[in-house]
Amino acid sequence: MAKDEEKNEEKKGGKGKLFIIAGIAVVVLIVAVVAVKMFVLAPKTTQSAKTVTKENSPLTDTNLATVSLKPIIVNLSDPSGDKYLKIAITLVERKNPSKKKEGEGKSGGVSLEDAMIRDAIIGLLSSKDSTDINSYEGKNALKKELIATINKTLKKNLVKDIYFTEFIIQ
Repeated sequence: MAKDEEKNEEKKGGKGKLFIIAGIAVVVLIVAVVAVKMFVLAPKTTQSAKTVTKENSPLTDTNLATVSLKPIIVNLSDPSGDKYLKIAITLVERKNPSKKKEGEGKSGGVSLEDAMIRDAIIGLLSSKDSTDINSYEGKNALKKELIATINKTLKKNLVKDIYFTEFIIQ
């Protein structure tokens, strides 16, 4: 009987070692798969893809610049009244020769132009219903409206395009 107990203990010890070895093997395998995927199978851009991107990019025009606005949070005009929109926008605009160079004449505050743009955006967004801007088509229509509203506010045709860098409806 004592011999049977010793054999059972040996089997339990052998199974424990087997599980540890199997666990280590699984971890090593996972690390190897991730390494291969990251370094060997990483997507490579082709020369033609780079050319197409450069040709179609609005930023190849040296008269254009981007301006990233701080995120804006507004209440949407949903019937329930409990929907919010958080949006961050990057404007593609023509370089304005009348604008001062970056950092010149700033006292650390927000410029009047920036305040006017944010006010126009808040006014437009707060009049929207979440169902109007939830779809892809709705977002594109909103971009066009924002461009028109900002250009009208500035009384200049500066903004050429808009990119949403954050768009959260809650």
